[in-house]
Amino acid sequence: MNIKYLIIILLVASQSIFASEKQIDPKEIQKNLRCLVCQGQSISDSNSDFAQTIKMVVDDLINEGLTEEEIYSFMSDKYGEWIVF
Repeated sequence: MNIKYLIIILLVASQSIFASEKQIDPKEIQKNLRCLVCQGQSISDSNSDFAQTIKMVVDDLINEGLTEEEIYSFMSDKYGEWIVF
C-alpha cells in the first residue's frame, strides 16, 4: 500500500516539474508585439529591420530563461507600453 502512495506522489511531483518547464513559443510573443515602424502590424507580420531585430531579441530573451511576462515587461520598459498589443 505504501509503494502505491509513493508512486502517486512521484507522478504528481514529476508532472508539476515538467509543467513549469513549458516551452515558450516565440511566434506567440511576436504576434503580441507591435512594430514601431509599421505601427499597424505586429513584428510577426512585419519585414522591417526593427521587427527583424526585435525577433532576434525575443529569441535571445527566451534562451536566457525569461518568462513571457518578463519579455513583455522588458519590451515595455525599453520601448514604452505601446509596443505590447
